[in-house]
Parts: sequence; structure tokens; C-alpha cells
Amino acid sequence: EVARECHKIWPILSIYIFILNIFGINSGIIRALGMQLKMAMVIFILLWCCALPTVYFFTVKKGGGLPVMWSINCVFYTILNVALSALYATADWKAISDGIHRKTKTSIIQGKVPDE
Repeated sequence: EVARECHKIWPILSIYIFILNIFGINSGIIRALGMQLKMAMVIFILLWCCALPTVYFFTVKKGGGLPVMWSINCVFYTILNVALSALYATADWKAISDGIHRKTKTSIIQGKVPDE
């Protein structure tokens, strides 16, 4: 019984793991750019306000089980990856660069290591 259920979800879970790794890359880029607050808002709205109720409805109320849950997670994490990519693709890279240079210059003048 357990092996049969694992066999059902394995392909979907493999796709989810790949998508989750893309999320790791996207979140690293966003953190490096100092856009954590925007990322947090997107994650809260998409995962907590949209994905969680959807997963609950289709897996618990409709009885979809684990295959449905992992399928829904794949869909929402794909949407999340697109949204996060759009965040840094549309960011003002010049302003971010200027802010980093300004912080670094101020730190050097004050004799501090940047990000101290």
C-alpha cells in the first residue's frame, strides 16, 4: 500500500524538487539585491493566502490526497518562481548598485567593514 502510494507521487515529487531548487536560486538573487520585503509579500500572498486554502480544499475537502497536494504545490511554486523572477527582472538595477556603492563608501570612511 505505501509503496503503491509512493509510486503514484514520485514523478510529481521529482518535478516539485526541481521547481523548489529554482525557487532557491530566485530567493538567493532577491536576497542579494536586498529585496527581501517584496519577496516576503509575494510569498505570503501566493503561498499562505492562495496555495494553502487551495491545497486544503482539494486534498481534505475533496479527498484528493497526496498526488493532488504535490500537483498543486508544483503549480503554485511555478507561479512563485515567475513572480520572483519578475521582481528582480523589473528592479532598478542602477539604484540598487548606487545604494551598495553608497553603503560601501560610508563604511570605508567610518573604518567599518561593509555589512557589519
